Amino acid sequence: MLNELRAKCHSLGSRCSGAAIIVRMQKLGSMKHARMNRLWTRMFVPLLAVVAILWTLIPWAQPWREARSDPAIDVELPAISLVQNGTAPVIVAQGKILPRGGIVEISAPPGDVIQQVLVEVGQHIEPGEKLLVMASESARERQIEALQAALEAGRFGQQQAVAAAQQQVEAARLELKRLAAARQGLDRRRELIDLAQKQLETAQLALNKLERIARDESLKGFVDETELLRQRMAVQEAERELLEKRIALEEAEQQVRWGNEAAELQLRGAEQALAAAQKGFDVQRLETELQAAQAQFEASLVRSPLDGVVLAVDVQAGEAGTGMPALACADVDQLICQAEVNVIDAGLVQPGARVEIQSPAFAGRVLHGTVRTRHPLVGTPLLKPLNPLARTDFRAVKVDIDIDREDCPPASQWLQLQVEVTIARGAPGPAETGSSM
Repeated sequence: MLNELRAKCHSLGSRCSGAAIIVRMQKLGSMKHARMNRLWTRMFVPLLAVVAILWTLIPWAQPWREARSDPAIDVELPAISLVQNGTAPVIVAQGKILPRGGIVEISAPPGDVIQQVLVEVGQHIEPGEKLLVMASESARERQIEALQAALEAGRFGQQQAVAAAQQQVEAARLELKRLAAARQGLDRRRELIDLAQKQLETAQLALNKLERIARDESLKGFVDETELLRQRMAVQEAERELLEKRIALEEAEQQVRWGNEAAELQLRGAEQALAAAQKGFDVQRLETELQAAQAQFEASLVRSPLDGVVLAVDVQAGEAGTGMPALACADVDQLICQAEVNVIDAGLVQPGARVEIQSPAFAGRVLHGTVRTRHPLVGTPLLKPLNPLARTDFRAVKVDIDIDREDCPPASQWLQLQVEVTIARGAPGPAETGSSM
């Protein structure tokens, strides 16, 4: 046991002495490296001083030193600056070729399936021309046809109902006219009753006179009993006729009154039926449904909104509409170049100034245009300069340039292309204020 402890102590001592040796060697290496660094420093500094002295003495280095001392050579290239072009200064800026009316993006109805694409890129389209065929069109067309058939049937039924109601109205009005004529006949009967009343009174007076004569003893024999009896019968007959005529008049008046009330009720009912038939609630409902179906059908149709050219087709048959742009089109007969001009130079841009438009895509051709307007809104430029050394920390305004008509065909092949524009400088215009973007 004791021997094992001694062996372990010997082993630990050996390891400790080895570690100390390693640490000592590392310290010696560090000291040597430090001495070498100090030696190189002492040699390099005098050598650098000798090179500087020789540089000042050599004649061929003088032009390079003068060029380095010229502050004009050390100026950063601006993104937009005034450049001397002969004797007339110009303004150089970045721009983009665009249709004057903008690029119109057309979407397919969301959720509907595209059955057929009817146009292709570069195809000329006219306003209202159909661009896509949607799967729901056939179903909507059948719905419209069914509503149209129901509407025609409803209108026919309405015409029949109106005709029947009109006949009832006319019949009621004719009855009222007949009753009005009957009322005039009642007036004639009243006149006859008055005449019968007078005849009765006359007969009664004659009877009274004969009776007085018959009772008078001095006139006895002038009037016999037969004459008295005949006169009494005449009075009774007059009374009977008067009574019959009065009864007949009352009956006629009652019939006219009841007939008039019935005719007026019939007329009001017929007029209400006619008004209801003319309104035709079912027909109005069908017309409303048909108009809604036609509006939905028109909304589902994908048609061209302008006279122009198809610029992009981003869908194909079988795809579902998502609401994202499916096609893009524009009127390329009138193009503009929208330039971004530094606010420092913006006051020198005047409407009517001539402009040159250049791009490597034009294969050496220079397009021309005229400044139409300068926007008052100031903001950060969106077009990055083509020169990597140009400044980007500036504010700019947009300038719309109408491209010459003869240059529109080649420019229409490069819509949204970033170009370099050179604008002829004019006299400073009045300051324009605008809010920042």
